[in-house]
Amino acid sequence: LTWPLILAAEVRPDLIELVESFIESWSKDHQAEPYSRSDLRDREVISMSSHTEQTLSNIVHIIKETGALVSTRHAAEERIESARERLSLLPSGPSRRALNTVLETIIARRA
Repeated sequence: LTWPLILAAEVRPDLIELVESFIESWSKDHQAEPYSRSDLRDREVISMSSHTEQTLSNIVHIIKETGALVSTRHAAEERIESARERLSLLPSGPSRRALNTVLETIIARRA
């Protein structure tokens, strides 16, 4: 979410303070038992205070509200298409296949 967060903060500068608040709350929530997992998508496994949970929800709402996710998706699609065009100029072989696999992985990850 780094790029969408940057785009959203350009539209909503107050998002920066909200992210700082989240980081501070997260640190307090996990001071006694640090949580090393960085993937916050699985909220059922992660323990958070109600303040931290609400702050995270607000961050996600703002990112969606600003259209940052859609903008990021469009930019990624443009870059993938450009990369495909350039790859088609390379001779067939293991290197080209490997790079095509990277593109396919990116596409699958976005789905």
